[in-house]
Amino acid sequence: MLLVFSLAFALMPLAGVFAAQAASGLSVEQTQEGIAYSFSVPGREFVCLQYQNRNEQGMMTLYSAQGLFQGVLPMRYTQSPSNTQVTVLSPAQHHLMSASIAFDVEATQAFVKAQPDAVNKVNDLTLTAGEKEMHWAFTASGHETLMLQFSSVMQKGQLIITAKDNGHFSGSLSLPNLYARDLVTITIKDQKGRVLAKEKERTLFIAPDPGETIKDGPLSGVIVCIDPGHQQAPVESKSIPVMPGSNKSVFSDGKSGMAQGVVTFRKESIAALEISYLTCIELRKLGAEVYMTRWNEETGVTNLNRAGYAEEVGADYFIRVHLNMSARRDADALYVYSPNTSPYAALVVDKQTYKNLAQALLDAMKAETGVRHGVVRLSDKFIGNNWAKMPTFLVETGFMSAPANDVLLSHPVYQQRVALGMAKGVIEMEKVKAASLE
Repeated sequence: MLLVFSLAFALMPLAGVFAAQAASGLSVEQTQEGIAYSFSVPGREFVCLQYQNRNEQGMMTLYSAQGLFQGVLPMRYTQSPSNTQVTVLSPAQHHLMSASIAFDVEATQAFVKAQPDAVNKVNDLTLTAGEKEMHWAFTASGHETLMLQFSSVMQKGQLIITAKDNGHFSGSLSLPNLYARDLVTITIKDQKGRVLAKEKERTLFIAPDPGETIKDGPLSGVIVCIDPGHQQAPVESKSIPVMPGSNKSVFSDGKSGMAQGVVTFRKESIAALEISYLTCIELRKLGAEVYMTRWNEETGVTNLNRAGYAEEVGADYFIRVHLNMSARRDADALYVYSPNTSPYAALVVDKQTYKNLAQALLDAMKAETGVRHGVVRLSDKFIGNNWAKMPTFLVETGFMSAPANDVLLSHPVYQQRVALGMAKGVIEMEKVKAASLE
């Protein structure tokens, strides 16, 4: 076993070299704004771009319809000359090409020796989050300069900071690589590397404008309730019947079973919320009256309450947005689940019509996203489905456990495709419903 691992590590650099030679289009150069990059990857719309030097590192997902990528890495936190490695990966995290550049910058900051009576602990470090920034402030008497280190999944770095007056430090970090609700850790150290303070905070989710329902659209008169799966807010876990009249009960708290990204480390609840907002916008553009069971991460909603709310608003369709997980890292498929033996489901439509409705939704999503594989299933395992009194569809929009899916499901371009697929799916379901009544 040891020999196998040694051989694997010996081969990895060679494989990277050959890949870089085969795809030699990566160009990097230093500009006044940072490091300009340019490359092409024919046949790919999405790639991941990594960069790293001794001061900062990060990763971002790029989109180009033509496979031509160019932009600038700002390198805001590189305060001294550093060799910077830039690497292009596929969404599945396979190496495509790489390049390095000696980033030459004049060292503008240096440590100033602390006073003998300088504090060795900071008690008032406060963090205030924005969507892609983090504001910080604290007091450290006796110190003129300190080291600030920041760390998140998508972006890390360090910089020497200078007191403004009387040991008061404050400033802002620009974090363009981060997603909504990403966790950021801020650590303050002195010249000797001793930790004076450490705090964590999440970036904000800024909800988009959900738009207004247009008049005379193809879905005018149709009411849709969207249910963004899970949530971060806790709800009381209670034992509830799996379905009406069932002797089998389960505990449900709205958080258990939540998927998490293997690359982004994002929670299913926030990605589902982002996709749900976009779906709401697209449906309202088509004339549908749209409601959502939650509009933020702070609202705790049980599965029974979700189904009850859909009934309360008179929903014609109840679409439940989720993200999947699997042991397979190459999983790539859409799933649409509807209730099977629930007595409420039997009052809605017959099983074949239910399957036809779900298939129409699935086909529309496949057409918009380009996902080849999809599955329709009638199942009793979802409480929110079983207690719903209208056509209900739990949509697994992809696998957060698969690197390629995880990266795409948090990119706004791909999220928009998922949302548009669900919106067009409602149009197709209306056609199926009309045909079943003939």
